[in-house]
Amino acid sequence: MYEKHHLLVAVDGSETSNEAVEVAGDLAATYDAITHVIHVSPDLREVILPGAEHQEKPCHAHDSVTDSELSYGERIIAQAVARLKELGVKDIRLLNELGSPAEKIAHAAERNNCTAVVIGSRGLGGIAGTVLGSISRAVVDKSSCIVIVVKPGSSRIGPQRQA
Repeated sequence: MYEKHHLLVAVDGSETSNEAVEVAGDLAATYDAITHVIHVSPDLREVILPGAEHQEKPCHAHDSVTDSELSYGERIIAQAVARLKELGVKDIRLLNELGSPAEKIAHAAERNNCTAVVIGSRGLGGIAGTVLGSISRAVVDKSSCIVIVVKPGSSRIGPQRQA
């Protein structure tokens, strides 16, 4: 018996994230891979109340920010899971986290022994990409596995996508 591949797809609700789900779904269905769907919300508690992680008893503002971010993540993940099931993916596991997206994605890939990460790119290049930063680029740098970066419109390539 062989060990199944693990695939991680990062989702944020954007169009390119949806395209990454398409690519990941095709790969997972083809290779019968265990598919981990991750959504990472930036930890806004630190923005609202800097240094809050050091408090023993966080205030209710922390709880409501955390709950709101995690609830949003659950909705994004549910949409991705529905599409993956439509594409024939059978084994789907969910990760909804708070923190630095690139670090959490790379760590989740390592922790779950993933063969590959599939992530969308916003398509920002040049100065905009440098100034705003690129989560997909950071994931490539931080990951020890294959990272497939799906550019806007590129999931429509291939025989299954052509009209």
